[in-house]
Amino acid sequence: MPTNSSPPLLDNDDNEQHMPSSSSRKGTISSGRLNMLCSMVGGGTLSVPLAFHKLGNIGLAPVLLVSIALSSTFSMNAIYKASRHITGGQQKTYESMASTAFGGIGKYIGILLVSPYCFFGATAYAVLIRDIIKPLSDLLDGSGGATITGTDIGSTEGSSSMSVTSNLLMMLVILLATPLCTLRTYTALKNFSFLAIISISVLTLIVTYRSIECHVTSEEARASLRSHITFFPASVGDFLLYCPVIITSYICHFNVLPVVEELREGGERNVSYMNRSTVGVASVIYLVMGLFGSVHGNCTGGVVSGNILLDFGDDDVLVTIGRACLGLKLTLAFPLLVIPPRDIILRFWNERCNLCSRRKNEEECDLAQCLLIDDESGNTFPIGEMDVSNASSNNSDMVVEAGEDSWKGRVIVAVAFFWTSG
Repeated sequence: MPTNSSPPLLDNDDNEQHMPSSSSRKGTISSGRLNMLCSMVGGGTLSVPLAFHKLGNIGLAPVLLVSIALSSTFSMNAIYKASRHITGGQQKTYESMASTAFGGIGKYIGILLVSPYCFFGATAYAVLIRDIIKPLSDLLDGSGGATITGTDIGSTEGSSSMSVTSNLLMMLVILLATPLCTLRTYTALKNFSFLAIISISVLTLIVTYRSIECHVTSEEARASLRSHITFFPASVGDFLLYCPVIITSYICHFNVLPVVEELREGGERNVSYMNRSTVGVASVIYLVMGLFGSVHGNCTGGVVSGNILLDFGDDDVLVTIGRACLGLKLTLAFPLLVIPPRDIILRFWNERCNLCSRRKNEEECDLAQCLLIDDESGNTFPIGEMDVSNASSNNSDMVVEAGEDSWKGRVIVAVAFFWTSG
């Protein structure tokens, strides 16, 4: 009987053994792409026009953008391929990958790399949201519509003028985003991620429209346009300073494995397609924002700010809509920064409590029942899928069924991590 020697499109058999539950595998290529895009395209988009302006907006900058896009796609695919070498029924996580590659110490290195990045990323988003809503807080304070100018990203100037109202509004946004950070899977976020991508796309179109409008309506702007089209950076210092802006715009690698783990139809070809299309859409957004945002500096006396929104007046209704879209996008992106470290922390404590549960007469095991579930066969499961309320303990043996209270661990860790970062 003839056999087909071509490799299968979907290698789901690879994924069956390490998935905690088949019910969690509800993701599709489309949902995975949306979630990856939402975590990749964020507040850094506002700085891309400045990077293009300094690196050469029709020369080196687009070349760097494409090169880094290709490198990011390669590295995302490499992460998936490396994860397939994990054996023994382990869930494919960054900790298990690092542990397989570098031994026990690798697991802790993986935790220390992912968690702080997500923590400070969430902090940066919270600060940016506070800056965006400052005009609203000024209005509520009765300060006559003080402008947001002077609160540039990465600058401490103007921070002293931040009112209690600004901080309270920021905390309100964090509170509203918290339920999303307690969801069990990434796939449940797909509709929110879609709305976030639409929001950042609207902002990009608004900046593009204002840039084109300026040059169409102003003869002076058209006459001086050529001087704002550049091919190369003015100095090596500019290259070293602004190249990282483009590099960091493609970071979403901490979500690659969690997203892949939820795909119904995994496999190298499908995952590669998801990664390529994710980076491709992000590159289009960056290219349009970078080119038209940098050229808009021709309409502002040659100045391109690190936050492109600062180059527009607060009385510009269209740009105000763009600011609102950005705020919505950042709010909806919070879960994609909170869920990775949340799950890492839960897995870590599960492992620790698993060790405890295997020891006889350990009093700490009673306290750790909410952190570990160990069935009679010795299998361990993520706390997010178990119900400790149905636990029964006999000495150090614990049997816990899946049930309604599985959200408790996720809520506790998500709130502690998210509210601390905000």
